[in-house]
Amino acid sequence: KYITVVVFEEEVILNEPVENWPLCDCLISFHSKGFPLDKAVAYAKLRNPFVINDLNMQYLIQDRREVYSILQAEGILLPRYAILNRDPNNPKECNLIEGEDHVEVNGEVFQKPFVEKPVSAEDHNVYIYYPTSAGGGSQRLFRKIGSRSSVYSPESNVRKTGSYIYEEFMPTDGTDVKGFLMFCTINIFSSLKPMDSFLRVVFLNALNM
Repeated sequence: KYITVVVFEEEVILNEPVENWPLCDCLISFHSKGFPLDKAVAYAKLRNPFVINDLNMQYLIQDRREVYSILQAEGILLPRYAILNRDPNNPKECNLIEGEDHVEVNGEVFQKPFVEKPVSAEDHNVYIYYPTSAGGGSQRLFRKIGSRSSVYSPESNVRKTGSYIYEEFMPTDGTDVKGFLMFCTINIFSSLKPMDSFLRVVFLNALNM
C-alpha cells in the first residue's frame, strides 16, 4: 500500500480550525458552493503540503471575466465576446442596446444566435437566443436536473438585471464539449456528449501533447 487517501470530513472542514485538520503530504482541494476556500488556503500555508491544484487560482475561476482574461493572456482562442458590467460606479461598461435580432454591448454588435453567460461561474443559467428566422425564443441551460440540462423558452429578450458576458454562438453539431486534464501527464481528453434531444452517448477523444 503506497498511498493512503484521507478524506477530510465535512464537519471538520466547516467547523474545525485548520490546526485541527488531518495532516497530509499532498493536498487536492476543489472549490464548490459553500466550500471555505479561505480555510483551505490557510491550511496549505500552515502545513505546506504538496498542492496538486493551485488554491489561489480557484478564487479567479469563480469569475468568468477573470477566466476569459487568463485564456487570452495564454493565447487561447475565444469566441468574440463583450462584457456587460451592471456596476453603477462604471456606467460606461453598461451600455446595452437591444434589437429584434441583435444586441449591442458597449458598441460591440452580436447577431442572433448569441450566448449570454452570467459573470459568476457558479451561475449555470446560460441562455442562447435564437433569431426570428429560426423561430425566436431562447434555450436556457442549467445544471443538470435528472436527465435534463436545458429547456426552451419563447422569451427572446435578454435579461435586464445582473452582469453578463455576451459572445458569438459556436455551432457544435448538437453536442457539448468538455475538456479534462489528467494530472501532470498532459494527456488532454475531450468528451463529446449529445445534448438532451439526442441519444445520450459519450465519445472520448485523447490527445497526447
